[in-house]
Amino acid sequence: SLFCTEYQKNGQNDKRGVDDFLTSLIHWPKKSRDGTHIILSSHCQSILYALERIQHGNNRRRESDTDAFFQPLSSPYQPTYAIWKRLLISAVNVAKFESSTHWKLVNQICRAMMENVPSSSSLDHIVLRIGLDAAELTKDPKLAHDVISWAWRSRGLNKADEVFSEDSKDFLDTENNYPNTDDGIHYNDSDPNVWRSPESSPEKVSHHVHVPPQAYLRAIRLCVAGDEVDLARNMLEHCSKADSRIPETLIREMYTLVMAGYAKGGHVDDTKQLLSEMQNKGPRPSEKAYGAVIHALAMNKKVAEASEIIESMLSNDYGDGVKPGPSSFASCMLSLVHSKDWEGVLSLNEKMIDSGIPFNSTIFQGVMLAYHRLGNRQRALEIIEQACQTELAMDSAVFQTCIRVFLPNEFENTRISPFRKELRLLGEKEPNLASVALNLSRSLRVAELNKNRQMDIQRHCWNDAIKNLIEYIRKKDTH
Repeated sequence: SLFCTEYQKNGQNDKRGVDDFLTSLIHWPKKSRDGTHIILSSHCQSILYALERIQHGNNRRRESDTDAFFQPLSSPYQPTYAIWKRLLISAVNVAKFESSTHWKLVNQICRAMMENVPSSSSLDHIVLRIGLDAAELTKDPKLAHDVISWAWRSRGLNKADEVFSEDSKDFLDTENNYPNTDDGIHYNDSDPNVWRSPESSPEKVSHHVHVPPQAYLRAIRLCVAGDEVDLARNMLEHCSKADSRIPETLIREMYTLVMAGYAKGGHVDDTKQLLSEMQNKGPRPSEKAYGAVIHALAMNKKVAEASEIIESMLSNDYGDGVKPGPSSFASCMLSLVHSKDWEGVLSLNEKMIDSGIPFNSTIFQGVMLAYHRLGNRQRALEIIEQACQTELAMDSAVFQTCIRVFLPNEFENTRISPFRKELRLLGEKEPNLASVALNLSRSLRVAELNKNRQMDIQRHCWNDAIKNLIEYIRKKDTH
């Protein structure tokens, strides 16, 4: 209310004075008497509300506001881009130093900027990155899309005068190392609470920007992860048609991400359409792109069509030289498992071996299950041993699958802690199994204790547990 009152009294004819006053308000209080950082979320929230009130009037009124606070404004104030950016960075510092839950406030300020910032302004890399961070940390994929869309509308954005490399990693990860000031703007010596540009007013500072390819890639990943695949496709179409600065390898990765998103939902037509675009217009499809189409077919139990794509890739019918790899074989394996075509699973495994493709978790479990369902229990156990010897990534899910397949009626609960308890009781009742049951129980305990360690350590622990499980099963089978 202090800002709105001062603006109503003195500021409507002094825009520069309003900018200076508002800037000092944003950065007050900056530190407590002992020097600690005390920017508060409530402080940033109040300033955001005041700015929206100045621009939108009674549409932003709260029940606690007085009528005097809402006196008509003869000349509405429009904050500059620099003002919004300072408020945004202050909110980021709140989230960084006070509580990560305040990223919702950062999200709100980003959206307020997009709604209210002057149309002549272009966002810069800092605001673009903060917007993507806020989208990720608040699980708001639409914000990621909207920030990128805002960048498209910024002046000069589509001029193909800058080529980016794949090494620009700044936009891939959330790192809250934002500056405390705008570029070229620093404290005025006479008043440390007021920010001034060395040239003139903040609104004349240039914010011209090109969208880095890694920003596109990150936004697409966020949309796909948030099941907003259509928004991801919209960004893909824009950067593949209108932005010639993006390397082909990154465009290929973006296509593959969107296709994987559609495949996850079983959208065969959309996945096929994107593959057709790659085949006809470029970039050249990746093995994972074909794997996405096969996965979509598997989700719809179209086994024959999935197998046909594998055969076409093996014989190079598509003419792009792309051979099926782990992604394609695993997706096809999934379709065969869903249809319970166990002979087909083993046949596909032979083709995979001939192509020199190593086991992965999906293929290993499919082959193991096929041998077991066909009555070859011993061969199924050998497949597990083979997977352990190749140091295949093992985890609790693989362990529980093995229990359900080989010991379906042995234990009431396959969760690890109850399973260990039942295992100990079983070892007490059956002395012949006591030794192997004890070894299995101990290895499971070790795996549980290391569940928060590095992935390599976890895999090694589960590998040992599964080896002990095989020993227990064989001992059980002989008695």
